[in-house]
This record gives sequence, C-alpha cells and structure tokens, in this order.
Amino acid sequence: MPTRAKSRIRPPIKKIINELKSWLPNYDHGPTDYPTILLRLIATLPGGDALEDAGYEPLGNIGWHEADQLGRVLTAIQDKQDVEDIARELLSDNEEELEEGRGVREDSPPPFRPSAHGPGVGRSRPRHRATPVRRRGR
Repeated sequence: MPTRAKSRIRPPIKKIINELKSWLPNYDHGPTDYPTILLRLIATLPGGDALEDAGYEPLGNIGWHEADQLGRVLTAIQDKQDVEDIARELLSDNEEELEEGRGVREDSPPPFRPSAHGPGVGRSRPRHRATPVRRRGR
C-alpha cells in the first residue's frame, strides 16, 4: 500500500508528530515506560506495521472501533475521580456470573463482566472490524 508523501500529512497529525518528537526523548524507553507503551499501541493499529517491524510488539487486537473508543474514554477523563468512577462501574457486577475453574491465574485482573448500566457496555464479543488487524507469524 503506498504511503503519503511527508508533505501531505494532515495538519493535526503533523502537530501531534511534532509534539511527540519533542516530548518522547525526555523519557526512558524501557518496556513499561510511556514511549514504549505508546509505540506498541500504535503498532497494534492497522497501519502500524513499520513500528512492529522495528520491534514494538503489538498490544493485542485493536481495530478502529476500539481505537476510537479508547480515544473517547481518554478524552472524557478529566481527573482521578473520573478514573475511579469508570473502574468502579465497569467492575461492579454480580459475582454469580464468575465460573469456577476458568484457568485464570490468581494474579490476573478480574475478568471484565458486562454491566447492566447501559447498552453496549461490556460487550462480550468484539464488533466486526471493517479493517482487520494484520497478524504475522501467528
């Protein structure tokens, strides 16, 4: 697939690239540091092949709907209370739904259980992706 010439990069993307180029060098680049996490997230998205080829392991299976949702969640959060509210509501579900012997490690986070607080929250199956995430060597 042909890539756009550098001069044809959309203005909001140019702006974020410039910010990242000045911001990211101020961090360590260890496996749990912000630059590595950011680059792994971008490598996960459709089109992130160059970052994956450069050694940034994709974080999982994130398509455009999930990326959009992640962006909206992060944009909506304004403070610690918002994060606490989201965590509490997403984790508040009946313990009865948990099945014994699911093969979950003890140190794993609790499984996400859909909440009855609104449509689409906690969808148990991913939605159809218009652009599938490319899987290499799997």
